[in-house]
Amino acid sequence: MEYVNLGRSGLVVIRLCFGCLAFGTRDVVGWALGEDDAQLFFRIALDAGINFFDTADAYSVGASEEITGRALLRYSGRHNALIATNIHARMGPWPNDLGLSRRRVFAAVDACLARLKVDWIDLLNLHSYDPTTPEDETMEALDDVVLAGKVRYIGASNFRAYQFVRMHQTQKHRGWAPFVNYQVHYNLLNREEERENIPYCVEEGIALTPWSPVARGWGRARWQ
Repeated sequence: MEYVNLGRSGLVVIRLCFGCLAFGTRDVVGWALGEDDAQLFFRIALDAGINFFDTADAYSVGASEEITGRALLRYSGRHNALIATNIHARMGPWPNDLGLSRRRVFAAVDACLARLKVDWIDLLNLHSYDPTTPEDETMEALDDVVLAGKVRYIGASNFRAYQFVRMHQTQKHRGWAPFVNYQVHYNLLNREEERENIPYCVEEGIALTPWSPVARGWGRARWQ
């Protein structure tokens, strides 16, 4: 397995990151794999040397994080596993159960830690942009959870280029913890990110972690 730095950060990661979207509960997502079925995948990945795992609070409304946390505790241990998770999506019925306000960031991070059964998150990504919250409020909250030791590095996903660039440049100007990763929707069927986001990340030394790299199997399903 090949290891690289995550962008210009000091965090060393394996090139293959194991996505955990498929794990959860069928009460929420009909195609999700439950905990018993998920165990085999974690064992195979870890045996192959993969130790970088990506999940999100929105995956089966937290069930994916719970399954991921228990599996890594059982088969790997916290020291050897690198955990990335995402926050933003609605996690309850109330107005503050959604978005990237200061209140929501703090509550979401604490909830992720509890579900994953860990003391810190290696990489926290913003799952998408929140147009209802001032950007400075979100970025300062992210800096605070890093300073509190709950998160090591931060990134973003599914932003428009101008949103990502503006927030990243503000982080650098204010001395706040900067984005070191951009989780990008990128595959042979979707190359739009090559216009702006990818060149910016290359220029700034920000890591790129593609999601849906095989277009959710569309090509195989369409042509088989």
